[in-house]
Amino acid sequence: MNSKIKFKGLLTAFIMLISLACLGGLFSYFANDFKIDLKSINQGKANVDAYNAPYGPVIIDLEGTQLADEEKILLLHPNVGGVILYSQNCSSKDQLKILVQSIRTIRKNILIIVDQEGGYIQSFKKNGFRVLPAARVYGDTYDIHPETALLLAKHYGAVMAKDLRECDVDISLAPVLDLNNENTIISGMDRAFHSDPEIVFLLANAFIDGVRSMGMSVIGKHFPGHGSCEGDSHKTLPQYHINYSELEKKDLYPFIKLISSKKLDGIMPGHILFPLIDKENPVTFSKFWLQDKLRTEIGFNGVIISDCLSMTGAQLEGGVKNSVKNAFNAVNDWNKEVIHLTNLANR
Repeated sequence: MNSKIKFKGLLTAFIMLISLACLGGLFSYFANDFKIDLKSINQGKANVDAYNAPYGPVIIDLEGTQLADEEKILLLHPNVGGVILYSQNCSSKDQLKILVQSIRTIRKNILIIVDQEGGYIQSFKKNGFRVLPAARVYGDTYDIHPETALLLAKHYGAVMAKDLRECDVDISLAPVLDLNNENTIISGMDRAFHSDPEIVFLLANAFIDGVRSMGMSVIGKHFPGHGSCEGDSHKTLPQYHINYSELEKKDLYPFIKLISSKKLDGIMPGHILFPLIDKENPVTFSKFWLQDKLRTEIGFNGVIISDCLSMTGAQLEGGVKNSVKNAFNAVNDWNKEVIHLTNLANR
């Protein structure tokens, strides 16, 4: 399977991450009258239309290394379009292959996603998977020997993608394009390549070449740049006091360069507020950022994947349903939206 080709079917989609605990309420928000007989699923007689259905608007996560009965039912829901896997879903490569096969047996046309940046953020470690360097390692190497750093970035991009494709996993949420400027959740975890925007572009470009050489799509994050703001969006809403002309030269620069080079299949915006640019709306909920800037001015026409809407930085009055509604409205295309549900509390 060519994951890159498969991912092209979502080029105008919008994927959002939300807590799995909200599934019941959100399904009632998006669809009605869904019934599946578990006995039929276990006998291999699940609804043929659901099995062959295209991508729906929800991506769910799973609790363990095998499908629970409730998860089997959820996989056939018409609004489900994929599954995101975490460390709790993998005990070995062989086990993971069986799990993915069991998912595809129930729902053929489904995306399998993982967060496999490298360093601290690597869902699958050991058990047959190569441990990947953190992004900052490539940046530190670049300061000593640029050519070696670029070769390493490309090599480990290919290693990451090869390991995942061997298990029929479609997409990794990488690379991080933020600047290495002391933000605790980005720089503090060595997730950023470098503090120099041009070097971030060069290293990310090499990493992407490696990933794409294995037929895998890439997601750049966290638009328009999380590395220079204060705060961790898991715990608060970070703010970055910078004007747009300065942002273009700094944090936004790697995104613009990679988009113009047609190197990004997807973009993940961050839960960040820019008071000097759009003082009312965090990026996730901002038409200015996602329509006026990302789509229209910068010219990105790929997938937009929000960061997790269960994070504190994404909380709005009215709860998750209101966050979903506002995130949808920000991209302004209800017929092409996809919602991504995951449970970061288990990570």
